[in-house]
Amino acid sequence: MKRKLKTLTEQFTDARTNYNRVLGRSDKQLMNEQMIPCPPGEMRLRMTPCPGSTYTTGGLIPPGSTWYTGGCATIDGQQPTQANVGNIFGLSQTALHKWELLEILPSYNQIQNPSQQFVTSTCNSTQPQGDWWCDPNAPNPSANMCVQSVNQPQSYFTGPYPTQSDCEQVCTNPTPTTGCDQSAWSNYSNWESTFTSLPNFTSSNPNQPCQFLCQRETQWSNQIQNVGPNWANQLQCKLDKVQDLMQTHNCASSNAPAC
Repeated sequence: MKRKLKTLTEQFTDARTNYNRVLGRSDKQLMNEQMIPCPPGEMRLRMTPCPGSTYTTGGLIPPGSTWYTGGCATIDGQQPTQANVGNIFGLSQTALHKWELLEILPSYNQIQNPSQQFVTSTCNSTQPQGDWWCDPNAPNPSANMCVQSVNQPQSYFTGPYPTQSDCEQVCTNPTPTTGCDQSAWSNYSNWESTFTSLPNFTSSNPNQPCQFLCQRETQWSNQIQNVGPNWANQLQCKLDKVQDLMQTHNCASSNAPAC
């Protein structure tokens, strides 16, 4: 009976631990059940990344996230104390990721990484934020057409460019078009196939497809005056195709309001 009761108790303990993990109990609550004291002169650290900190393999560390050192650590060769809380530190002054210390802990869980040695540092204003991308749909060249992002903000953004200056040189300087260069637009064939398969071209409405084509000609003719050369080339290719289709469908004689 005693052995059976012990087995049931063990099963209940295992079930409770799994239940806690499924419910998302805090790491601190779970670790307190199986903690090992840090070696003398070291402490475990709870921290949050500086804005713009990146993983060594690339990609932005989520701002505001909370991290723990895998094992215990020192700061400037000394045992971390409450005086370090709120300060910034990193594995080196040039590390890609820097951290703000939130809390020091006297023990670690059973899965330990080697001890880490941090140094006091600062959140560098030049922390990597990603490449620069050109928004070809920005309203005019004087607007902020270049944005910085780790990933392409939208599929129609052009880039990436390594610096803001490189992006602005291409994105905000209007360039006269000299005709469509399909070889410079790798997606031209896909765009053409999708465009000419739109339902406007099979509509029973007598104003279609000329209404649609004339609207696109006006829209893209206005846009092409205010974009960089890459986007201007794509717009010119679109205009060339639209104008060919307007001739095919005799849009010059159409009663469509947009023509």
